[in-house]
Amino acid sequence: MIKRDSAARLSFGIYICICVIVLCVFSSCATHRDASDLRSELKALSTATESRLYSIEQSIVSLESIVREQQALSQSIRALIGTQANEQRDNIASLTARQDEINYQIRELLNTLQTIQLYGGLPPEKPSDNSTPSSTQSALPSKEKTALVKTPSAVINVKSTELFNFALEDIKNGNYALAESRLLTFLIQFPNNELSGDAQYWLGETVYGQQKYELAIKESDKLLKKYRKSSKVPAALLIKGLAQIEIGHKKSARITLKKLISSYPKSKEVKEAREKLDSL
Repeated sequence: MIKRDSAARLSFGIYICICVIVLCVFSSCATHRDASDLRSELKALSTATESRLYSIEQSIVSLESIVREQQALSQSIRALIGTQANEQRDNIASLTARQDEINYQIRELLNTLQTIQLYGGLPPEKPSDNSTPSSTQSALPSKEKTALVKTPSAVINVKSTELFNFALEDIKNGNYALAESRLLTFLIQFPNNELSGDAQYWLGETVYGQQKYELAIKESDKLLKKYRKSSKVPAALLIKGLAQIEIGHKKSARITLKKLISSYPKSKEVKEAREKLDSL
């Protein structure tokens, strides 16, 4: 009886051991399978993450490319706008210069008409009953140059010196517009007179006094080209330089004033030219 109980206990023990062993084996296999599945899931997740990161990097690269392209386009637009602006400025400058030239020509025509209306720049004189144009002409000194200005009522003798002196008197009194008209008349009627150089200088002076600075430069240039031997050349250079300063052409003014100082160092205009040059 005792032997049977022992055999039964032994069998039961063996059975329990076998069950435990089976359970352990089964548990080990399950754990190994879970770990393998976990590794697979982690690998898949890592692959998906890397794919997403790569997509993000590619998107950033594309965005940077678009930004660079936009910047290049903006620079091109700015350059195009700048080029068009420069062309427009050049066109405006050209049109303005042409307009100034036309205005200058109109001014000279109007002044010429005005001088004709002023009877050659002098107040009209009524001819005496006992004189005729021919006798008046013959009564004038032989050395006095005159010009005949025909009007509907009479022929008036205009003396060069008298016309010139009238213009200087107008300048002295501040009547620059009338002086300008008389001097234009003088230069039209007596272009080769011994006083023509002086008249040309004073014409530049009168337009400068009226703040017509660009015209003052042009009138001074006429003296410098046509009456180079005139004693008024230094004064004309000074007027030209001052006018250039007034319109903001400082570089040209320096050249003009330096030319005056170097070419005519003993002229009375040199002192003022040096002062203006030092102030630029």
